[in-house]
Amino acid sequence: MTVQVLNPDGIFKPDSYFQASISTGTRVVCLSGQVALDESGHLVGHGNLAKQSEQVYRNVFHALEAVGATFADVAN
Repeated sequence: MTVQVLNPDGIFKPDSYFQASISTGTRVVCLSGQVALDESGHLVGHGNLAKQSEQVYRNVFHALEAVGATFADVAN
């Protein structure tokens, strides 16, 4: 099985890890720990949990979009 890793547009692109990955042969997508950083790596909503939470979900949205998925595809 091969794994494609990526840091999609709209999310901070760290050097040490990837925000999303796709495994071939299956359609399981793994998202790594999302935090309240914007695309430039700046903290959004310092001291404001609601704004930080919004940014986290915005980052998850971008990661899902980059792999052709939506929130409806997330297992819970």
